[in-house]
Amino acid sequence: MLLGKPNVYGSIFRFEGQASVFHPKAAGHAIAACIPNRLRRDWFRRARKAECSAFCRRHRRDSGHRGDQLILGEGEPLVGRLLLFDALKMKFRELKLRRNPECPLCGDNPTIKQLIDYDQFCGVAPQPAATEVSDWEITPLQLKQLLDSGERVTIIDVREPHEWQIANLESYGSRLIPLGQFSGRINELNPEEEIVVHCKMGGRSAKAYDAMKKAGFTKIKNLKGGILAWADQVDRAMQKY
Repeated sequence: MLLGKPNVYGSIFRFEGQASVFHPKAAGHAIAACIPNRLRRDWFRRARKAECSAFCRRHRRDSGHRGDQLILGEGEPLVGRLLLFDALKMKFRELKLRRNPECPLCGDNPTIKQLIDYDQFCGVAPQPAATEVSDWEITPLQLKQLLDSGERVTIIDVREPHEWQIANLESYGSRLIPLGQFSGRINELNPEEEIVVHCKMGGRSAKAYDAMKKAGFTKIKNLKGGILAWADQVDRAMQKY
């Protein structure tokens, strides 16, 4: 919504579901950019905040909704309408939604102009990172401490170029050598240097680590958790995917 793009919304909790499209710039529809606060309170009054928050925290990155209808421009999208489904009674209901001119996000004078910490908003404490680290691994915090202390560390990113464009450690001198090219370019690396390899979560870089061990490299570490762990533990502003 901050980008002015339509939000295809859907949610399931136990035996209840709902769907809508929030699009402040939709032409030919009653502009429905947000659910009024009163409706939110009425609809979710039976769910406890902590329980809902935990459910959302577990599933918000694993579920998605299709926006094909908007892309194709076919049919009648749910702009200005909230579709409710009761799986126990096997019934559908539809509510009309109106734009709230006082909405802090999409009203006439919006005050919300950036994202917030989702876990903090929901009152859910983030899960602590695992403390067990193998001899061949280094945590993001340990790597950051080395870099801040002035240690010379060669960082090798074995992801694909399109992943590099989303998030990278270029400011720390990181080099991109995709895993598919790694065996043919391993001679570009100096075995006398301290080397840290990483990928998105640590799996691909583990294969690069094994290849370097077989080639005789000894001063190497694999970044535990990859760049996603770096984003969680070091740079919370880094974009994740």
